[in-house]
Amino acid sequence: MNNSELLWRALAPRPRLLLLDEPLGALDRALRERLMLELREILTSRIITALYVTHDQTEAFAVADRVAVMNGGQVEQVATRLTFTTVRLTHLSPDSWVSRTSFPAE
Repeated sequence: MNNSELLWRALAPRPRLLLLDEPLGALDRALRERLMLELREILTSRIITALYVTHDQTEAFAVADRVAVMNGGQVEQVATRLTFTTVRLTHLSPDSWVSRTSFPAE
């Protein structure tokens, strides 16, 4: 079963919370860029909150409303994606950002 089939199976029962751990990681860049926008649309239109784990900053900002930056297993900061793109809030360099956990609209 491929990732998109697994995603649709997870969405079928209309969950209130969905955990997505690197759901687009195995895809080529062009397909990943297309699907991240589709995924955001699906989650927001169905009003599903998702905990979305990724190491890809572009992917996190494309899918998320809010982003949590983790370092060494600890949350360093949480902010909206707009805040992260306009103001540098953390002392960490982007290379130190281990993962980003995204939260679509509540």
